[in-house]
Amino acid sequence: MPQNFYMIGRDKSRTYWKVLKIDRLDPSELTVLEDSTTYTERECSDLLRRIHEGNRSTGGLKFVTTCYGIVGFIKFLGPYYMLVITKRRKIGAICGHTVYAVSKSEMIPLQNPSVQSNIDENSETGHVLYENMFVWNEFLTRGIRNHLQNTIWTVALVYGFFKQETLAISGREFILTLIARRSRHYAGTRSQRMRTKQTLWIDELKQWWMGVFRNSLVENQALVCHNTLYKFIDAMDQQLRNGVLWLLWL
Repeated sequence: MPQNFYMIGRDKSRTYWKVLKIDRLDPSELTVLEDSTTYTERECSDLLRRIHEGNRSTGGLKFVTTCYGIVGFIKFLGPYYMLVITKRRKIGAICGHTVYAVSKSEMIPLQNPSVQSNIDENSETGHVLYENMFVWNEFLTRGIRNHLQNTIWTVALVYGFFKQETLAISGREFILTLIARRSRHYAGTRSQRMRTKQTLWIDELKQWWMGVFRNSLVENQALVCHNTLYKFIDAMDQQLRNGVLWLLWL
Protein backbone atom coordinates (compact mmCIF):
# COMPACT_ATOMS: atom_id res chain seq x y z
CA MET A 1 0.00 0.00 0.00
CA PRO A 2 1.16 3.62 -0.61
CA GLN A 3 3.33 4.84 2.24
CA ASN A 4 3.40 8.58 1.44
CA PHE A 5 1.42 11.43 0.02
CA TYR A 6 3.32 13.71 -2.37
CA MET A 7 2.08 17.27 -2.77
CA ILE A 8 3.46 19.33 -5.65
CA GLY A 9 3.44 23.12 -5.37
CA ARG A 10 4.40 25.77 -7.91
CA ASP A 11 4.34 29.53 -8.39
CA LYS A 12 1.94 31.33 -10.74
CA SER A 13 4.49 31.51 -13.55
CA ARG A 14 5.17 27.75 -13.31
CA THR A 15 8.86 28.52 -12.85
CA TYR A 16 9.54 27.18 -9.36
CA TRP A 17 8.29 23.78 -8.21
CA LYS A 18 8.48 22.28 -4.72
CA VAL A 19 7.69 18.82 -3.31
CA LEU A 20 6.11 18.04 0.06
CA LYS A 21 6.06 14.47 1.42
CA ILE A 22 3.51 13.42 4.05
CA ASP A 23 4.14 10.12 5.81
CA ARG A 24 1.23 7.65 6.16
CA LEU A 25 2.88 4.88 8.18
CA ASP A 26 2.49 6.39 11.66
CA PRO A 27 -1.14 7.52 12.11
CA SER A 28 -0.48 8.97 15.58
CA GLU A 29 2.21 11.40 14.40
CA LEU A 30 2.13 14.15 11.81
CA THR A 31 5.33 13.71 9.79
CA VAL A 32 5.78 16.23 7.00
CA LEU A 33 9.00 16.65 5.01
CA GLU A 34 9.72 19.40 2.50
CA ASP A 35 12.27 18.80 -0.22
CA SER A 36 14.82 21.63 -0.03
CA THR A 37 15.41 21.46 -3.80
CA THR A 38 13.59 23.89 -6.10
CA TYR A 39 12.74 22.10 -9.35
CA THR A 40 11.75 23.14 -12.83
CA GLU A 41 8.56 21.70 -14.30
CA ARG A 42 10.49 19.10 -16.28
CA GLU A 43 12.67 18.12 -13.30
CA CYS A 44 9.59 17.73 -11.12
CA SER A 45 7.93 15.51 -13.74
CA ASP A 46 11.07 13.36 -13.91
CA LEU A 47 11.12 13.05 -10.11
CA LEU A 48 7.50 11.88 -9.98
CA ARG A 49 8.17 9.41 -12.79
CA ARG A 50 11.08 7.90 -10.86
CA ILE A 51 8.97 7.67 -7.69
CA HIS A 52 6.22 5.97 -9.70
CA GLU A 53 8.64 3.46 -11.22
CA GLY A 54 10.20 2.72 -7.84
CA ASN A 55 6.81 1.97 -6.30
CA ARG A 56 5.23 0.14 -9.21
CA SER A 57 5.04 -3.09 -7.16
CA THR A 58 2.63 -1.39 -4.72
CA GLY A 59 0.59 0.38 -7.38
CA GLY A 60 2.80 3.38 -8.06
CA LEU A 61 1.61 6.96 -7.80
CA LYS A 62 -2.10 7.66 -8.00
CA PHE A 63 -3.59 11.12 -8.48
CA VAL A 64 -5.75 12.28 -5.55
CA THR A 65 -6.89 15.86 -6.18
CA THR A 66 -5.90 19.34 -7.28
CA CYS A 67 -5.95 21.92 -4.50
CA TYR A 68 -5.08 25.54 -3.76
CA GLY A 69 -3.47 25.03 -0.38
CA ILE A 70 -3.72 23.25 2.95
CA VAL A 71 -6.33 24.45 5.44
CA GLY A 72 -4.82 22.32 8.19
CA PHE A 73 -4.63 18.90 9.80
CA ILE A 74 -7.24 17.61 12.22
CA LYS A 75 -7.28 14.54 14.44
CA PHE A 76 -10.37 12.98 16.01
CA LEU A 77 -10.09 9.57 17.70
CA GLY A 78 -7.74 7.98 15.23
CA PRO A 79 -5.48 9.16 12.42
CA TYR A 80 -4.91 12.63 11.06
CA TYR A 81 -7.01 14.11 8.28
CA MET A 82 -5.74 16.76 5.85
CA LEU A 83 -8.10 19.57 4.84
CA VAL A 84 -7.41 21.14 1.45
CA ILE A 85 -9.11 23.80 -0.68
CA THR A 86 -10.27 22.25 -3.97
CA LYS A 87 -12.29 25.16 -5.39
CA ARG A 88 -12.10 28.91 -4.94
CA ARG A 89 -13.63 32.05 -6.44
CA LYS A 90 -12.25 35.54 -6.81
CA ILE A 91 -14.13 38.18 -4.83
CA GLY A 92 -11.81 41.18 -5.18
CA ALA A 93 -8.30 42.57 -5.06
CA ILE A 94 -6.41 44.90 -2.73
CA CYS A 95 -3.31 46.69 -4.04
CA GLY A 96 -2.73 44.01 -6.65
CA HIS A 97 -3.28 41.10 -4.25
CA THR A 98 -6.23 38.88 -5.20
CA VAL A 99 -8.77 38.00 -2.52
CA TYR A 100 -10.45 34.60 -2.80
CA ALA A 101 -13.35 32.88 -1.07
CA VAL A 102 -13.36 29.13 -0.44
CA SER A 103 -16.02 27.42 -2.56
CA LYS A 104 -15.20 23.77 -1.88
CA SER A 105 -12.90 21.78 0.37
CA GLU A 106 -11.98 18.14 0.86
CA MET A 107 -10.93 16.08 3.88
CA ILE A 108 -8.33 13.41 3.06
CA PRO A 109 -7.45 10.68 5.60
CA LEU A 110 -3.71 10.25 5.99
CA GLN A 111 -3.78 6.79 7.52
CA ASN A 112 -2.57 3.90 5.40
CA PRO A 113 -5.39 1.29 5.43
CA SER A 114 -2.84 -1.38 6.43
CA VAL A 115 -1.70 0.57 9.50
CA GLN A 116 -3.58 0.47 12.79
CA SER A 117 -3.84 3.57 14.95
CA ASN A 118 -3.01 3.45 18.65
CA ILE A 119 -5.18 6.53 19.26
CA ASP A 120 -2.31 8.43 20.81
CA GLU A 121 -2.85 12.10 21.45
CA ASN A 122 0.15 14.29 20.73
CA SER A 123 -0.23 18.04 21.04
CA GLU A 124 1.64 20.27 18.63
CA THR A 125 3.72 22.97 20.29
CA GLY A 126 6.45 25.24 19.16
CA HIS A 127 7.02 28.45 17.27
CA VAL A 128 3.95 29.97 15.61
CA LEU A 129 4.82 31.81 12.40
CA TYR A 130 1.65 33.81 11.82
CA GLU A 131 -0.02 34.18 15.17
CA ASN A 132 -3.01 36.39 14.49
CA MET A 133 -6.36 36.77 16.17
CA PHE A 134 -8.17 36.70 12.82
CA VAL A 135 -6.60 33.51 11.38
CA TRP A 136 -9.31 30.93 12.07
CA ASN A 137 -7.24 27.88 11.07
CA GLU A 138 -4.21 28.90 13.15
CA PHE A 139 -4.52 25.79 15.33
CA LEU A 140 -5.14 23.43 12.39
CA THR A 141 -1.99 24.60 10.62
CA ARG A 142 0.23 24.79 13.70
CA GLY A 143 1.62 21.27 13.29
CA ILE A 144 2.81 21.64 9.69
CA ARG A 145 4.11 25.17 10.30
CA ASN A 146 6.15 23.96 13.26
CA HIS A 147 7.58 21.13 11.16
CA LEU A 148 8.48 23.24 8.12
CA GLN A 149 9.00 26.64 9.75
CA ASN A 150 7.22 28.32 6.84
CA THR A 151 3.69 29.02 5.58
CA ILE A 152 4.04 28.45 1.83
CA TRP A 153 1.89 25.28 1.84
CA THR A 154 -0.92 26.57 4.05
CA VAL A 155 -3.65 29.17 3.54
CA ALA A 156 -4.61 31.56 6.34
CA LEU A 157 -8.42 31.70 6.45
CA VAL A 158 -10.38 34.71 7.68
CA TYR A 159 -14.02 34.34 8.72
CA GLY A 160 -16.02 37.43 7.86
CA PHE A 161 -17.42 39.59 5.07
CA PHE A 162 -15.80 41.10 1.97
CA LYS A 163 -17.44 43.38 -0.59
CA GLN A 164 -15.77 45.48 -3.27
CA GLU A 165 -17.43 47.90 -5.68
CA THR A 166 -16.29 50.50 -8.20
CA LEU A 167 -18.17 53.78 -7.73
CA ALA A 168 -18.00 57.25 -9.24
CA ILE A 169 -18.56 60.74 -7.84
CA SER A 170 -18.44 63.76 -10.15
CA GLY A 171 -16.97 61.60 -12.88
CA ARG A 172 -14.11 60.35 -10.73
CA GLU A 173 -13.98 56.62 -10.13
CA PHE A 174 -12.83 55.00 -6.93
CA ILE A 175 -12.94 51.53 -5.39
CA LEU A 176 -14.77 51.03 -2.11
CA THR A 177 -13.93 47.89 -0.12
CA LEU A 178 -15.81 46.83 3.01
CA ILE A 179 -14.23 44.17 5.22
CA ALA A 180 -15.50 42.59 8.43
CA ARG A 181 -13.46 39.88 10.12
CA ARG A 182 -14.21 37.93 13.25
CA SER A 183 -11.64 37.13 15.91
CA ARG A 184 -10.88 33.50 16.74
CA HIS A 185 -10.51 34.42 20.43
CA TYR A 186 -13.60 34.15 22.61
CA ALA A 187 -13.37 34.58 26.37
CA GLY A 188 -17.00 33.72 27.19
CA THR A 189 -19.41 35.48 29.53
CA ARG A 190 -18.71 33.25 32.55
CA SER A 191 -14.93 32.95 32.51
CA GLN A 192 -13.20 33.89 35.77
CA ARG A 193 -16.56 34.51 37.48
CA MET A 194 -15.30 33.20 40.84
CA ARG A 195 -12.71 35.96 41.22
CA THR A 196 -13.18 39.13 43.21
CA LYS A 197 -14.73 42.10 41.44
CA GLN A 198 -11.51 44.12 41.60
CA THR A 199 -9.38 41.32 40.13
CA LEU A 200 -12.01 40.59 37.52
CA TRP A 201 -12.15 44.24 36.45
CA ILE A 202 -8.35 44.31 36.00
CA ASP A 203 -8.45 41.08 34.01
CA GLU A 204 -11.22 42.52 31.83
CA LEU A 205 -9.03 45.51 30.96
CA LYS A 206 -6.07 43.22 30.17
CA GLN A 207 -8.19 41.10 27.84
CA TRP A 208 -9.65 44.20 26.21
CA TRP A 209 -6.12 45.50 25.58
CA MET A 210 -5.22 42.15 23.95
CA GLY A 211 -8.38 42.19 21.82
CA VAL A 212 -10.27 39.45 23.71
CA PHE A 213 -13.87 40.36 24.52
CA ARG A 214 -16.69 38.58 26.30
CA ASN A 215 -18.52 38.18 23.05
CA SER A 216 -16.96 37.76 19.62
CA LEU A 217 -14.74 40.60 18.44
CA VAL A 218 -15.56 41.84 14.94
CA GLU A 219 -13.26 44.29 13.20
CA ASN A 220 -14.89 46.39 10.50
CA GLN A 221 -12.72 48.09 7.92
CA ALA A 222 -13.52 50.47 5.06
CA LEU A 223 -10.90 51.00 2.36
CA VAL A 224 -11.22 53.68 -0.33
CA CYS A 225 -8.73 53.63 -3.20
CA HIS A 226 -8.48 55.92 -6.21
CA ASN A 227 -7.78 53.72 -9.20
CA THR A 228 -5.46 55.21 -11.84
CA LEU A 229 -4.03 52.91 -14.53
CA TYR A 230 -4.93 49.95 -12.29
CA LYS A 231 -2.56 51.16 -9.58
CA PHE A 232 -3.96 51.86 -6.13
CA ILE A 233 -3.06 55.30 -4.83
CA ASP A 234 -4.50 57.77 -2.33
CA ALA A 235 -5.70 54.93 -0.10
CA MET A 236 -7.86 55.84 2.89
CA ASP A 237 -8.41 53.32 5.66
CA GLN A 238 -10.87 53.34 8.55
CA GLN A 239 -11.14 50.60 11.18
CA LEU A 240 -13.72 49.93 13.88
CA ARG A 241 -13.70 47.14 16.44
CA ASN A 242 -16.90 45.92 18.06
CA GLY A 243 -16.88 44.03 21.35
CA VAL A 244 -18.33 44.00 24.85
CA LEU A 245 -16.27 44.86 27.93
CA TRP A 246 -17.91 44.24 31.32
CA LEU A 247 -16.89 46.91 33.83
CA LEU A 248 -19.47 45.92 36.45
CA TRP A 249 -20.02 42.26 37.35
CA LEU A 250 -22.81 41.49 39.78
